[in-house]
Amino acid sequence: MLDPELSDDDVQAVIDAVAAEDRVAGHHAQFVWDGLTAGEGPEMVTQAGLQNWLWWLLPKRTMGETDLWSEVAAAGADLFERLGAARYAEICRSETTAGVHQAWARSANAGVTECRKAQDGSGVEPPSLDDFEWSEVFGSWENDARDAVEQALEAAIHQGTLAPGARGWRARAAEVCRATIDAELPGVGQSLRTMVHSERAGRWAAPFWVPADQHADREAMVPRVLVAPAAPDDDALVEAWTPLRWLVERCGEGLTLTASNYIPPAVVREAVERFGWWRWEKGPRSEADVFELGDLRDAAVRMRLLRRRGRSLTATKHGMQGLASPSAWWPTVVTEVGGEHEHPQSAAEELAMLMVGQGRLDGSDLVARAAGRLAAQNWQVAPEEAHRVHRSVVVRTLVRWEVLGLAGSIESRWEPGPKGPRQVQPAEWWLTPVGDTAVTAWMHRRVCGPRDHPA
Repeated sequence: MLDPELSDDDVQAVIDAVAAEDRVAGHHAQFVWDGLTAGEGPEMVTQAGLQNWLWWLLPKRTMGETDLWSEVAAAGADLFERLGAARYAEICRSETTAGVHQAWARSANAGVTECRKAQDGSGVEPPSLDDFEWSEVFGSWENDARDAVEQALEAAIHQGTLAPGARGWRARAAEVCRATIDAELPGVGQSLRTMVHSERAGRWAAPFWVPADQHADREAMVPRVLVAPAAPDDDALVEAWTPLRWLVERCGEGLTLTASNYIPPAVVREAVERFGWWRWEKGPRSEADVFELGDLRDAAVRMRLLRRRGRSLTATKHGMQGLASPSAWWPTVVTEVGGEHEHPQSAAEELAMLMVGQGRLDGSDLVARAAGRLAAQNWQVAPEEAHRVHRSVVVRTLVRWEVLGLAGSIESRWEPGPKGPRQVQPAEWWLTPVGDTAVTAWMHRRVCGPRDHPA
């Protein structure tokens, strides 16, 4: 770290002294200093900033001038040595810096890969936490948070409490990161974490592809999901996940599939009898006839609770762990709320805004409203197909939630009437208590999670 008492005049005097000895070296030293400070003074210089400039910006902005990179790095080492910043000087002359520059000389892809590897091992790259990830594209508060964590990590290295490369150093870096983003900001009353979450939520509430008349509903959802809810207790999870637990237990050390890779008919019949997944007199012929079982199996494989090898469907280590400790599955099931792709994830968002905390809802109206909101967004779907496509993804999302114990439903009931059949009981959908918590937790990730695009 630079001496906090160092002034612009002090630095300029050193650069002038270098130039007096060697005009080219002095020019390079000035180039290094201007690149790091942009005229803002010594307080702008940090280890993270030096590394980013030396390993990323310098090669990118002077692509092909490989001789210049080594000359500038040498000038930087001399400059920082004279300024009393031996660690910064060592970074400039290090094998790591030379290796990054050599990679850039081979190709841009190699340079990017080596740069990221070097930054990751430097000790000052802000680590993602189990409950907080950094965005690829970030706003001003997240930029401030990154700066604060970088400086805290550098201070820990300087004080000797963090030694990059030593045993357990990444866990220590995570501790520093967590303490920094969770500390209350003076005069603000919030932490960097909550400010970043609020900043991300503001972007989620008003994306350009969502019609303006839907923004108010999104804004109303934000306060409910700014803080992730606690996971339900194990007893509640065991009850909610009865079908999922049954399937994992049934597979155990291996369930032999049919020649078409379906679950054996006897197990299919066991499932429909146990969970009421069949409404006809003649029993199902195969797993293909019982979409609930197919959806449950697909979800369990995506969640890596089950694994198929050849014709054997087997419980994974994670799957078996959850049978003994249901809470081990909680983060995995929360991730599965949104499904694999952006379309079902958007359907899950719309359903969440309509269902969280709402109790039982008319099923036809729920599906129509969620599908209609999707149709009004900027999806690349042929107009004549929009209703069917959006309705289908909404219904499949609800069914997936139901087989995972996150939602419940009843079908509509009709009776004969003088003018034809009349509905005496509408279809209904609702979130179970575990489902309400899981969907809220997923929405917290969706609303407050990292951004990979500007909107």
